Amino acid sequence: MTEIELVGARIASAARNGSRRATLRLRGARVDRAEGARRSAGHRVALDGHLILPGLVNAHAHLQLDCFPATPAGGGYRHAADWIVAMRSRIEQPEFRRLRGIPAGRRAWQGGLANALAGVTTVVHHDPWLTIFDEPGFPTHVVADLGWAHSLALAGSYGPDLRASLAECPPGRPWFVHAAEGIGARAATEFADLVEAGALRPGTRLVHAVGLLPAQRSAALAAGVGMVWCPASNQRLFGQVADPRAFAARGLAALGTDSRMTGSRDLLDELRCAASTGLVDAAGLLAMVTWHGARLCGRPQAGRLAAGAPADLVVLRDDGRSPAEQLLDRRRADLRLVMASGRPLVADPDLSWLFDALDQPAEAVWLDGRPKRVATALLEPLSRAGLDEPGLERRAPGQVPSTGRAAMGGPNPLALGSPAASPSRAEAGASR
Repeated sequence: MTEIELVGARIASAARNGSRRATLRLRGARVDRAEGARRSAGHRVALDGHLILPGLVNAHAHLQLDCFPATPAGGGYRHAADWIVAMRSRIEQPEFRRLRGIPAGRRAWQGGLANALAGVTTVVHHDPWLTIFDEPGFPTHVVADLGWAHSLALAGSYGPDLRASLAECPPGRPWFVHAAEGIGARAATEFADLVEAGALRPGTRLVHAVGLLPAQRSAALAAGVGMVWCPASNQRLFGQVADPRAFAARGLAALGTDSRMTGSRDLLDELRCAASTGLVDAAGLLAMVTWHGARLCGRPQAGRLAAGAPADLVVLRDDGRSPAEQLLDRRRADLRLVMASGRPLVADPDLSWLFDALDQPAEAVWLDGRPKRVATALLEPLSRAGLDEPGLERRAPGQVPSTGRAAMGGPNPLALGSPAASPSRAEAGASR
């Protein structure tokens, strides 16, 4: 079993925004220990002047939709259902048909890759399970054995029936639902419907919850209900965001990107959006995408770097500030190394020898204009599907990054910011 020691770095701890200097020892897909003493290992990585964080947790995503571009801002919608209606008016255009013709699993691979490039190693996918998630090389860990219903409006017509999914949720596992996704009376009345259905219980996770009234928020907290905050998506559609403060104070809040159609490009951008609201401080946001987020998403062993935890991690250059403050400043090209289950996914050139040491093929790429190496196994399915990840392109020796190409493989007519595309009718509803 492969052993790796990461030596000389500060390691973020589960204590509130704390850290300690220690050697992190990985054995196979798990953390063996994190302590000051050093001992020989198969491979030693010198990381003086660096900070190691746990792999990040994205608590709400629609991975098969991330190939579609963003909805224009300022929609002025009152409820997610209004956005769904607006999207359905555009889905039959030829460009959209082309993307819809790509199997959902292949489109989901791009969503997984986009998350991995931003340091996300755990994702909750709020849509039917795709068999591609079971492939050992999928870019990120997709949490399985969850309970979920799409929303009160679509449950049963898309995804499982709400009451049936509640009844069938495995004991001790979280149950997710889009709820109160909007502003005004329609969003607020959804909470009463969830109460009547028996959903007000520990383990329930309300996604969005923009329209919760204060008394409803208090009732949810008293029942041990968690919240998944998606501020970028909420701001884009409704012009306002949910208030997560009471949930975050109790360790009952996680952060999600939604999909690129309405949310941020990736979780790092979502963190900055969340910070800009001033509702949760940096330490609280770090907890939402690591230890608290992992527990709420049903993967409690993730989101921390302790013995027995998954060997999922992100390495940054350390400027001396707290882990949370540094994470909020970083974009995906700033990440020095991302590992999942003890295997490198993406690395700066000077750390990319790990790919060779572990007999893992990797390709030289530009990521947002910065040189990287990425595991070949992550890139090949994207190329075969005819999909591009904006900002990612293969790098030849001596090549400079292209200013005219946004993505690996050539011009990408669906880069973020281009005219909006849409999925199928069912998926248009599902993205909410």
